[in-house]
Amino acid sequence: MLPLNRIISLKVLFLLSLCYFCLISCSDDDVSDNPEADFSHFEFAYQIGNAIINPLEKTVSAEISTEGDIYSLTPTFVLSDGATAYIDDVMQISGQTANDFSKVVEYRIVSANMQITSNWKVTISQRYVDGGDEDLGTSIDVNSILPAGEFHITQNLKVGNNVFLELSPGTTLIFSPNTKLTLGKDATLLAYGTKERPISFIAKDVDGPWSGIILTDADAVFEYCNFSYAGSGAPLLTLQNSTANIKHCNITNIANTGISLDAKSKFAAFDYNTIDKCAEQQDGCYPIILNSINSISAIGYSNSITTTKGIYIENSAATTNISINGLECPYIFQNDITAAVDKLTFFIHEGTTIVMNKGKKIELGINGDIRFEVAGTPAHPVSFSSATKKAGDWEGIQLGRNLLPNSGLTFCNIYYAGNGANSGAIYCNATDTSRLSLHNCAIAFTNSHGIYFTKYSDAKQGNVVFSNIPTQYSDVFYEE
Repeated sequence: MLPLNRIISLKVLFLLSLCYFCLISCSDDDVSDNPEADFSHFEFAYQIGNAIINPLEKTVSAEISTEGDIYSLTPTFVLSDGATAYIDDVMQISGQTANDFSKVVEYRIVSANMQITSNWKVTISQRYVDGGDEDLGTSIDVNSILPAGEFHITQNLKVGNNVFLELSPGTTLIFSPNTKLTLGKDATLLAYGTKERPISFIAKDVDGPWSGIILTDADAVFEYCNFSYAGSGAPLLTLQNSTANIKHCNITNIANTGISLDAKSKFAAFDYNTIDKCAEQQDGCYPIILNSINSISAIGYSNSITTTKGIYIENSAATTNISINGLECPYIFQNDITAAVDKLTFFIHEGTTIVMNKGKKIELGINGDIRFEVAGTPAHPVSFSSATKKAGDWEGIQLGRNLLPNSGLTFCNIYYAGNGANSGAIYCNATDTSRLSLHNCAIAFTNSHGIYFTKYSDAKQGNVVFSNIPTQYSDVFYEE
């Protein structure tokens, strides 16, 4: 028989062993039941700073220096306990599996309990480290960040499809004569300067301007940027099916058009910008050319555009609500202003000057339901005029039965409009006083009646002043 103390020792050892195996078993059960499928750490060689891991959006973003080979990077990562990671169907091993990170890489993470699968996107950018006097070459094919410093563009430079280029505050791009920067499909240019450290796009030689920036199916942000001595054979900024957010920018000494938007392009915002010495000497060029009136509403009243020309709008059939803000320069319309949808609001703010092309008109409320409001003030009236300033040069403002309530013109000047016996500077067809009001308006230099009301048409009127109406016509004419 074993001594009592030996029996006790064996029992204690047995109990300790049992507890150990229970703990191991419980630990294994905890891992195998873990429902999480996330990254908790992600790192590369030549990485700059820490990776940003967003478990809500399922994204990882990191920067590496240009010394790293972005086309073959081997990440070190940590997953949720027991989880596994795959790219396509290839299992990824931390510290061993290399991949091409020149584009966004998608990981599929499967939880330990095999019940949860999450899809993560990893975006890696290359940061130029020295930021000094470097030639950017002809293409940027990977996500890249330029630090503060001077970079040279000596040949046409293209940012590749699905690539973003970020410019840090204090960055200066110096363009050789006639060179341009082009953004490919789904590319993004982020130029976030600051008031103290703006981003500059300048010419190497002011006597040899650079061409400009072209966006094709791309997006760009320009904040606190300076643009100068561009426009060699093309606009400074050309948008083709693209979007640009432009704020606090200075544009000066541009030989061609400043900014050109096609019908499928738009401003996400256009505020607090200054445009000066732009397109002054070149026929057919303007500080801003909009192919579609739908882009006009984003141009805020806070902009300063000094020009003998104005903002030129090629096509003005509105398909969205329109809001036109007053600026120092006029808005010049090549074609009729109309509504191409059944219902919208057309609002012209105080201080706005509208210049209509010869023989064109503003025609609203004829078909679809339109609320048309012109809201000038005594200090800042709204003005409608023509480029040549000849009597009857444009057809005038024609309003129909489908005007919505609260439509009207207040504190506005309408000059050189209306042509012929059956027309007027303002022509009202089946309007009524419950929907249309005309107050504190000046109508002059017509080749027609001042206001022409068709049969059963009228408007609330107050303090409408007429001058230089031909003697054969009336200030206000009511059709019998």
